[in-house]
Amino acid sequence: PGGFFPVFFASSAEGPQFATTVRLYHPQTDSFLAASMNTEKQPYMRASRGSVEMSENMTAKAYWVVERKDRTRGGIITFGSVVCIRHFGSGRYLACADEPDPVTRLYRVKLQDRSDHRAHFIAESTEQNASSEIPSSRPKMLLRFEDPDSGRVLWFHIPGEFKAPKQGEIAPHRSMLAFFSESRKLRDAIQLDVVRREQLSAAEVVASRRHWITTRGFHMLKNFPYTPPKRPADRGAVESRNDLTRVVEQEEHDEKRTRVFAELEKVLSATARFLAPDPSVMDALKLSGRTAVAERQSLARELKLIDALVALQGVLWDAGYAVLKNASRADVHLTAGVSASQGGEERTLMPLELRCIKLTITLWKLSFFNNRENEWYFAKNGWIE
Repeated sequence: PGGFFPVFFASSAEGPQFATTVRLYHPQTDSFLAASMNTEKQPYMRASRGSVEMSENMTAKAYWVVERKDRTRGGIITFGSVVCIRHFGSGRYLACADEPDPVTRLYRVKLQDRSDHRAHFIAESTEQNASSEIPSSRPKMLLRFEDPDSGRVLWFHIPGEFKAPKQGEIAPHRSMLAFFSESRKLRDAIQLDVVRREQLSAAEVVASRRHWITTRGFHMLKNFPYTPPKRPADRGAVESRNDLTRVVEQEEHDEKRTRVFAELEKVLSATARFLAPDPSVMDALKLSGRTAVAERQSLARELKLIDALVALQGVLWDAGYAVLKNASRADVHLTAGVSASQGGEERTLMPLELRCIKLTITLWKLSFFNNRENEWYFAKNGWIE
Protein backbone atom coordinates (compact mmCIF):
# COMPACT_ATOMS: atom_id res chain seq x y z
CA PRO A 1 0.00 0.00 0.00
CA GLY A 2 1.05 3.55 -0.65
CA GLY A 3 0.47 4.82 2.87
CA PHE A 4 0.66 8.57 3.05
CA PHE A 5 -0.39 10.72 0.15
CA PRO A 6 -1.08 14.49 0.24
CA VAL A 7 -4.63 15.76 0.15
CA PHE A 8 -5.38 19.32 -0.91
CA PHE A 9 -9.07 19.32 -1.85
CA ALA A 10 -12.09 20.13 0.31
CA SER A 11 -15.78 20.93 0.08
CA SER A 12 -17.08 23.72 -2.10
CA ALA A 13 -20.36 25.59 -2.22
CA GLU A 14 -21.62 23.05 -4.80
CA GLY A 15 -20.96 20.05 -2.55
CA PRO A 16 -18.19 17.74 -1.32
CA GLN A 17 -15.40 17.09 -3.80
CA PHE A 18 -13.46 13.97 -4.61
CA ALA A 19 -10.07 13.71 -2.88
CA THR A 20 -11.57 15.29 0.25
CA THR A 21 -10.52 13.88 3.62
CA VAL A 22 -13.57 13.12 5.75
CA ARG A 23 -14.81 11.27 8.79
CA LEU A 24 -17.62 8.80 8.14
CA TYR A 25 -20.02 9.44 11.02
CA HIS A 26 -23.00 7.22 11.83
CA PRO A 27 -25.57 9.33 13.72
CA GLN A 28 -27.74 6.37 14.72
CA THR A 29 -24.98 4.81 16.84
CA ASP A 30 -22.98 8.02 17.40
CA SER A 31 -19.83 6.42 16.02
CA PHE A 32 -17.14 6.88 13.36
CA LEU A 33 -15.74 4.38 10.90
CA ALA A 34 -12.12 3.82 11.89
CA ALA A 35 -9.27 1.49 11.02
CA SER A 36 -5.92 0.57 12.46
CA MET A 37 -2.62 0.77 10.61
CA ASN A 38 -2.37 -2.94 11.44
CA THR A 39 -3.38 -4.62 8.18
CA GLU A 40 -4.75 -7.71 9.95
CA LYS A 41 -7.47 -5.82 11.82
CA GLN A 42 -10.96 -5.26 10.45
CA PRO A 43 -12.30 -1.68 10.20
CA TYR A 44 -14.72 -0.87 13.00
CA MET A 45 -17.14 1.77 14.25
CA ARG A 46 -15.50 3.78 17.01
CA ALA A 47 -17.99 5.16 19.53
CA SER A 48 -17.92 8.94 19.88
CA ARG A 49 -16.70 10.36 23.17
CA GLY A 50 -18.90 13.33 23.96
CA SER A 51 -19.38 16.02 21.34
CA VAL A 52 -18.55 15.06 17.77
CA GLU A 53 -16.09 17.96 17.55
CA MET A 54 -14.19 17.09 20.74
CA SER A 55 -10.46 16.48 20.29
CA GLU A 56 -10.89 12.87 21.50
CA ASN A 57 -12.96 12.21 18.37
CA MET A 58 -10.40 13.71 15.98
CA THR A 59 -8.43 10.49 15.72
CA ALA A 60 -6.49 9.98 12.50
CA LYS A 61 -7.70 6.38 12.49
CA ALA A 62 -11.08 7.77 11.38
CA TYR A 63 -9.74 9.84 8.47
CA TRP A 64 -10.80 8.64 5.01
CA VAL A 65 -10.29 10.05 1.52
CA VAL A 66 -13.18 9.82 -0.94
CA GLU A 67 -11.81 9.12 -4.44
CA ARG A 68 -12.99 8.31 -7.93
CA LYS A 69 -12.09 4.98 -9.52
CA ASP A 70 -9.49 7.05 -11.35
CA ARG A 71 -7.92 8.72 -8.32
CA THR A 72 -6.15 11.32 -10.46
CA ARG A 73 -9.49 12.96 -11.29
CA GLY A 74 -11.40 15.34 -9.04
CA GLY A 75 -14.84 16.92 -9.31
CA ILE A 76 -18.00 17.15 -7.26
CA ILE A 77 -19.39 14.03 -5.57
CA THR A 78 -23.01 13.44 -6.57
CA PHE A 79 -25.61 10.83 -5.68
CA GLY A 80 -25.04 7.94 -8.04
CA SER A 81 -21.28 8.53 -8.16
CA VAL A 82 -19.00 5.50 -7.89
CA VAL A 83 -16.68 6.22 -4.98
CA CYS A 84 -13.62 4.57 -3.47
CA ILE A 85 -12.90 5.17 0.20
CA ARG A 86 -9.23 5.13 1.11
CA HIS A 87 -7.88 5.04 4.66
CA PHE A 88 -5.68 8.09 5.23
CA GLY A 89 -3.08 6.43 7.42
CA SER A 90 -2.54 3.06 5.74
CA GLY A 91 -3.43 4.06 2.20
CA ARG A 92 -5.62 0.94 1.87
CA TYR A 93 -9.16 0.81 0.47
CA LEU A 94 -12.41 -0.02 2.22
CA ALA A 95 -13.88 -3.13 0.58
CA CYS A 96 -16.59 -5.74 0.92
CA ALA A 97 -15.67 -9.32 1.79
CA ASP A 98 -16.03 -11.97 -0.90
CA GLU A 99 -18.29 -14.30 1.09
CA PRO A 100 -20.95 -13.73 3.77
CA ASP A 101 -20.79 -15.01 7.32
CA PRO A 102 -22.41 -18.48 7.29
CA VAL A 103 -24.55 -17.64 10.35
CA THR A 104 -25.51 -13.97 10.03
CA ARG A 105 -25.29 -13.80 6.20
CA LEU A 106 -23.61 -10.41 6.59
CA TYR A 107 -20.52 -9.46 4.58
CA ARG A 108 -17.62 -8.14 6.60
CA VAL A 109 -15.92 -4.88 5.70
CA LYS A 110 -12.19 -5.09 5.14
CA LEU A 111 -9.20 -3.12 3.90
CA GLN A 112 -7.31 -4.08 0.77
CA ASP A 113 -4.38 -2.71 -1.21
CA ARG A 114 -6.08 -2.33 -4.59
CA SER A 115 -9.04 -0.29 -5.76
CA ASP A 116 -10.77 -3.12 -7.61
CA HIS A 117 -14.48 -3.87 -8.02
CA ARG A 118 -14.84 -4.91 -4.36
CA ALA A 119 -13.83 -1.40 -3.30
CA HIS A 120 -16.26 0.43 -5.60
CA PHE A 121 -19.38 1.82 -3.92
CA ILE A 122 -22.28 3.97 -5.05
CA ALA A 123 -23.31 7.05 -3.06
CA GLU A 124 -27.07 6.69 -2.66
CA SER A 125 -29.54 9.27 -1.40
CA THR A 126 -31.79 8.43 1.55
CA GLU A 127 -34.73 10.06 -0.28
CA GLN A 128 -36.55 8.71 -3.28
CA ASN A 129 -36.53 10.77 -6.48
CA ALA A 130 -33.89 13.05 -4.98
CA SER A 131 -31.71 15.18 -7.24
CA SER A 132 -28.12 14.14 -7.84
CA GLU A 133 -26.76 17.10 -5.89
CA ILE A 134 -25.31 16.33 -2.47
CA PRO A 135 -25.64 19.04 0.22
CA SER A 136 -22.34 20.77 1.00
CA SER A 137 -22.81 20.67 4.78
CA ARG A 138 -22.51 17.25 6.42
CA PRO A 139 -24.35 15.29 3.74
CA LYS A 140 -25.88 11.90 4.55
CA MET A 141 -25.87 8.94 2.20
CA LEU A 142 -26.17 5.19 1.98
CA LEU A 143 -23.23 3.22 0.63
CA ARG A 144 -24.40 0.66 -1.93
CA PHE A 145 -22.27 -2.19 -3.22
CA GLU A 146 -23.23 -4.09 -6.35
CA ASP A 147 -21.44 -7.42 -6.33
CA PRO A 148 -20.48 -8.30 -9.92
CA ASP A 149 -19.64 -11.88 -8.91
CA SER A 150 -22.97 -12.83 -7.37
CA GLY A 151 -25.24 -10.08 -8.71
CA ARG A 152 -26.32 -9.17 -5.18
CA VAL A 153 -26.91 -5.60 -4.08
CA LEU A 154 -25.64 -4.82 -0.58
CA TRP A 155 -25.67 -1.77 1.69
CA PHE A 156 -23.25 -0.64 4.39
CA HIS A 157 -24.76 -1.76 7.69
CA ILE A 158 -24.02 -1.25 11.40
CA PRO A 159 -25.94 -3.68 13.64
CA GLY A 160 -25.18 -1.51 16.67
CA GLU A 161 -23.72 -4.24 18.87
CA PHE A 162 -20.45 -3.56 20.67
CA LYS A 163 -17.51 -5.86 20.05
CA ALA A 164 -16.84 -8.50 22.68
CA PRO A 165 -14.11 -7.49 25.19
CA LYS A 166 -10.67 -8.91 24.67
CA GLN A 167 -9.33 -11.52 27.06
CA GLY A 168 -8.38 -9.83 30.33
CA GLU A 169 -10.10 -6.58 29.35
CA ILE A 170 -12.21 -5.15 32.17
CA ALA A 171 -13.58 -1.93 30.68
CA PRO A 172 -16.46 -2.28 28.19
CA HIS A 173 -15.40 -2.17 24.55
CA ARG A 174 -16.34 1.03 22.74
CA SER A 175 -16.15 -0.40 19.23
CA MET A 176 -18.74 -1.96 16.94
CA LEU A 177 -18.30 -4.06 13.83
CA ALA A 178 -19.52 -2.91 10.42
CA PHE A 179 -20.85 -5.08 7.61
CA PHE A 180 -22.65 -5.06 4.28
CA SER A 181 -26.21 -6.35 4.28
CA GLU A 182 -28.86 -7.19 1.66
CA SER A 183 -31.33 -5.04 3.61
CA ARG A 184 -31.57 -1.33 2.81
CA LYS A 185 -32.18 0.62 6.00
CA LEU A 186 -32.27 4.39 6.36
CA ARG A 187 -30.74 4.06 9.83
CA ASP A 188 -27.50 2.93 8.15
CA ALA A 189 -26.97 6.29 6.44
CA ILE A 190 -23.56 7.80 7.10
CA GLN A 191 -22.62 11.45 7.29
CA LEU A 192 -19.54 12.99 5.65
CA ASP A 193 -17.71 15.31 8.04
CA VAL A 194 -14.91 17.15 6.25
CA VAL A 195 -11.72 17.19 8.33
CA ARG A 196 -10.64 20.75 9.13
CA ARG A 197 -7.47 22.04 7.51
CA GLU A 198 -5.52 22.51 10.76
CA GLN A 199 -6.26 18.93 11.85
CA LEU A 200 -5.45 17.49 8.46
CA SER A 201 -2.19 19.45 8.20
CA ALA A 202 -0.87 17.97 11.44
CA ALA A 203 -1.82 14.45 10.32
CA GLU A 204 -0.12 14.99 6.96
CA VAL A 205 3.12 16.05 8.70
CA VAL A 206 3.15 12.94 10.92
CA ALA A 207 2.27 10.59 8.04
CA SER A 208 4.89 12.10 5.74
CA ARG A 209 7.63 11.80 8.41
CA ARG A 210 6.74 8.17 9.03
CA HIS A 211 6.74 7.48 5.32
CA TRP A 212 10.14 9.16 4.84
CA ILE A 213 11.76 7.29 7.74
CA THR A 214 10.44 3.85 6.75
CA THR A 215 11.31 4.22 3.08
CA ARG A 216 14.11 6.63 2.27
CA GLY A 217 15.62 6.75 5.76
CA PHE A 218 15.89 2.98 6.19
CA HIS A 219 17.11 2.54 2.61
CA MET A 220 19.89 5.10 2.96
CA LEU A 221 21.20 3.67 6.23
CA LYS A 222 21.25 0.11 4.92
CA ASN A 223 23.28 1.28 1.92
CA PHE A 224 25.85 3.03 4.13
CA PRO A 225 26.78 0.73 7.05
CA TYR A 226 29.33 1.86 9.60
CA THR A 227 32.98 1.79 8.63
CA PRO A 228 35.83 2.96 10.90
CA PRO A 229 36.90 6.50 10.02
CA LYS A 230 40.26 6.79 8.32
CA ARG A 231 42.73 9.61 8.45
CA PRO A 232 42.72 11.65 5.24
CA ALA A 233 45.34 10.23 2.92
CA ASP A 234 47.92 12.35 1.20
CA ARG A 235 47.31 11.78 -2.49
CA GLY A 236 50.89 12.74 -3.23
CA ALA A 237 52.15 9.91 -1.01
CA VAL A 238 50.35 7.06 -2.71
CA GLU A 239 52.64 4.64 -4.53
CA SER A 240 50.35 3.22 -7.20
CA ARG A 241 47.29 3.96 -9.31
CA ASN A 242 45.32 1.37 -7.31
CA ASP A 243 46.13 3.16 -4.05
CA LEU A 244 44.94 6.44 -5.53
CA THR A 245 41.72 4.80 -6.69
CA ARG A 246 41.04 3.49 -3.18
CA VAL A 247 41.66 6.93 -1.68
CA VAL A 248 39.25 8.57 -4.10
CA GLU A 249 36.59 5.91 -3.50
CA GLN A 250 36.93 6.34 0.27
CA GLU A 251 36.55 10.10 -0.04
CA GLU A 252 33.43 9.72 -2.18
CA HIS A 253 31.94 7.17 0.24
CA ASP A 254 32.58 9.42 3.25
CA GLU A 255 31.03 12.38 1.46
CA LYS A 256 27.87 10.43 0.58
CA ARG A 257 27.63 9.09 4.13
CA THR A 258 27.84 12.62 5.49
CA ARG A 259 25.01 13.68 3.18
CA VAL A 260 22.89 10.73 4.37
CA PHE A 261 23.19 11.73 8.01
CA ALA A 262 22.73 15.42 7.21
CA GLU A 263 19.39 14.60 5.59
CA LEU A 264 18.42 12.30 8.45
CA GLU A 265 19.33 14.95 11.03
CA LYS A 266 17.21 17.52 9.23
CA VAL A 267 14.12 15.29 9.30
CA LEU A 268 14.59 14.24 12.95
CA SER A 269 15.17 17.82 14.13
CA ALA A 270 12.08 19.05 12.27
CA THR A 271 10.02 16.22 13.81
CA ALA A 272 11.17 17.14 17.31
CA ARG A 273 10.22 20.79 16.72
CA PHE A 274 6.84 19.66 15.42
CA LEU A 275 6.07 17.55 18.50
CA ALA A 276 7.27 20.21 20.95
CA PRO A 277 7.24 23.60 19.20
CA ASP A 278 9.27 26.16 21.14
CA PRO A 279 10.70 29.08 19.13
CA SER A 280 13.06 29.96 21.98
CA VAL A 281 14.97 26.64 21.61
CA MET A 282 17.34 26.59 18.66
CA ASP A 283 18.82 23.11 19.17
CA ALA A 284 16.29 20.28 18.76
CA LEU A 285 18.23 18.14 21.26
CA LYS A 286 17.39 20.66 23.99
CA LEU A 287 13.68 20.02 23.47
CA SER A 288 14.10 16.79 25.41
CA GLY A 289 12.70 18.25 28.62
CA ARG A 290 9.88 20.21 26.97
CA THR A 291 6.21 19.21 26.97
CA ALA A 292 4.98 17.96 23.62
CA VAL A 293 1.58 18.81 22.14
CA ALA A 294 -0.79 16.04 23.27
CA GLU A 295 -2.75 15.93 20.00
CA ARG A 296 0.47 15.49 18.03
CA GLN A 297 1.64 12.75 20.37
CA SER A 298 -1.62 10.93 19.67
CA LEU A 299 -1.12 11.31 15.93
CA ALA A 300 2.39 9.87 16.30
CA ARG A 301 0.87 6.77 17.90
CA GLU A 302 -2.13 6.40 15.57
CA LEU A 303 -0.12 6.86 12.37
CA LYS A 304 2.74 4.64 13.60
CA LEU A 305 5.39 7.36 13.65
CA ILE A 306 6.40 6.02 17.06
CA ASP A 307 6.91 2.56 15.57
CA ALA A 308 9.05 4.05 12.81
CA LEU A 309 11.24 5.89 15.33
CA VAL A 310 11.78 2.75 17.39
CA ALA A 311 12.57 0.78 14.24
CA LEU A 312 14.97 3.53 13.14
CA GLN A 313 17.12 2.96 16.19
CA GLY A 314 17.21 -0.73 15.32
CA VAL A 315 18.27 0.04 11.75
CA LEU A 316 21.03 2.32 13.04
CA TRP A 317 22.27 -0.44 15.36
CA ASP A 318 22.09 -3.10 12.65
CA ALA A 319 24.06 -0.84 10.32
CA GLY A 320 26.79 -0.66 12.94
CA TYR A 321 26.17 2.84 14.31
CA ALA A 322 26.64 1.95 17.96
CA VAL A 323 28.91 3.65 20.46
CA LEU A 324 30.22 0.23 21.49
CA LYS A 325 31.11 -2.50 19.02
CA ASN A 326 29.21 -5.11 21.01
CA ALA A 327 26.32 -2.84 22.01
CA SER A 328 22.77 -4.00 21.44
CA ARG A 329 19.51 -2.15 21.15
CA ALA A 330 18.85 -2.82 24.82
CA ASP A 331 21.82 -0.63 25.75
CA VAL A 332 19.87 2.54 24.99
CA HIS A 333 18.24 4.15 28.01
CA LEU A 334 15.85 7.04 27.73
CA THR A 335 17.45 8.97 30.57
CA ALA A 336 21.12 8.24 30.08
CA GLY A 337 21.50 7.88 26.32
CA VAL A 338 23.85 5.09 25.28
CA SER A 339 25.24 2.82 27.95
CA ALA A 340 28.99 2.23 27.98
CA SER A 341 28.93 -0.25 30.83
CA GLN A 342 29.66 -3.37 28.80
CA GLY A 343 33.30 -2.55 28.38
CA GLY A 344 33.29 -3.37 24.69
CA GLU A 345 35.41 -1.74 22.07
CA GLU A 346 34.38 1.88 21.68
CA ARG A 347 33.42 3.10 18.26
CA THR A 348 34.22 6.49 16.89
CA LEU A 349 31.17 8.09 15.37
CA MET A 350 31.12 11.35 13.50
CA PRO A 351 29.37 14.15 15.43
CA LEU A 352 26.49 14.09 12.96
CA GLU A 353 26.01 10.33 13.39
CA LEU A 354 26.02 10.59 17.18
CA ARG A 355 23.60 13.52 17.00
CA CYS A 356 21.13 11.43 14.97
CA ILE A 357 21.23 8.67 17.59
CA LYS A 358 20.56 11.23 20.34
CA LEU A 359 17.75 12.81 18.33
CA THR A 360 16.09 9.42 17.94
CA ILE A 361 16.07 8.96 21.73
CA THR A 362 14.85 12.54 22.20
CA LEU A 363 11.92 11.80 19.91
CA TRP A 364 11.03 8.72 21.93
CA LYS A 365 10.85 10.87 25.04
CA LEU A 366 8.80 13.56 23.34
CA SER A 367 6.43 10.87 22.06
CA PHE A 368 5.32 9.52 25.41
CA PHE A 369 6.27 11.80 28.31
CA ASN A 370 3.10 13.11 30.04
CA ASN A 371 0.91 11.00 27.76
CA ARG A 372 -0.53 7.94 29.50
CA GLU A 373 -1.87 6.31 26.33
CA ASN A 374 1.51 6.54 24.64
CA GLU A 375 3.29 5.33 27.78
CA TRP A 376 1.03 2.29 27.74
CA TYR A 377 1.71 1.85 24.02
CA PHE A 378 5.49 1.79 24.64
CA ALA A 379 5.06 -0.66 27.52
CA LYS A 380 2.67 -2.91 25.58
CA ASN A 381 5.20 -3.25 22.76
CA GLY A 382 8.06 -4.02 25.17
CA TRP A 383 9.98 -0.82 24.43
CA ILE A 384 10.17 0.20 28.09
CA GLU A 385 11.72 -2.20 30.58
